[in-house]
Amino acid sequence: MMREYLRPQDVASTAQAFGAKLVHQRGFEDMYLQQYEYQPGSWWHDGLTHCRVAVVEAGSPHVERVIGNNRERRIRPAGSVSISPAHAFQRWTWNSYQRVTILFISHALIIGAAQEAGDAQAAEKYLTPLVTKDDLIKQMVTSLLDECRISSASSRLFFGAAGRFIANYILARYAHVDISEKTSALADWQIKRVVEFMESNLEMDIGLDDLSNLLGMTPDYFCRTFKASVGTAPYRYFVERRIEKSKVLLYTTDQGITEIALGVGFSSHSHFSNTFKKIVGRTPHEFRVQAQELLCTAKV
Repeated sequence: MMREYLRPQDVASTAQAFGAKLVHQRGFEDMYLQQYEYQPGSWWHDGLTHCRVAVVEAGSPHVERVIGNNRERRIRPAGSVSISPAHAFQRWTWNSYQRVTILFISHALIIGAAQEAGDAQAAEKYLTPLVTKDDLIKQMVTSLLDECRISSASSRLFFGAAGRFIANYILARYAHVDISEKTSALADWQIKRVVEFMESNLEMDIGLDDLSNLLGMTPDYFCRTFKASVGTAPYRYFVERRIEKSKVLLYTTDQGITEIALGVGFSSHSHFSNTFKKIVGRTPHEFRVQAQELLCTAKV
């Protein structure tokens, strides 16, 4: 009989019983993100379906972690990263307040990444430090937490791409797997098919699996081939297409900015405005005013 492991949702459902407060939670299939505030205490659970990557945002507690027969004690300062394996009983104890964001990456996703890299065993042998400095993981988790707070309609695509990137990164850094393999470019008809699907679903929360299934590829391989062919990641391209459509609407219609934002898939006026300014260099309002001024000048 196949053993059943706990899911990230199961961890969240037991948080209150262990004195933990769940602040944010968001996830899709292979990856979940949860932010907790912990008072001094302890927490234990059976094996998880996911690898757990934790970033300490506040507090510097003395932490004890027990995984199987391995017991470790360390000070876990703010800014540090912990990695814990899937499928293993764990018990944690800490002596002071801490705020921690945890990224759960499915073991199946790590196995798939290891197989595509040609080293299937790497999914079982990556290092799992209790305390380490890893600026890249910290930055990625911060970006995902920002996305979690926004709850934008592009989160599923963003989470999917980030999850596969981090899975490959863990294998490269913590299992010393060479993931720098050659990637073929997509054919023109393949690019056309994916782009047309994106254009037809700008307001939808599409995922990497939706795009990769169009071409019969794995999500990880699709990510690499799309970027090699188009020059940018699928998520970035999708957001840029949304912004291009919004520019047309700002220029040619009198729709309100919030209406335009929701119509092209953003969850709020503020999220749309911030993203628009990052890409265009101006706010939507500034862009509309300048476009109208140019139109008036052309008519004269």
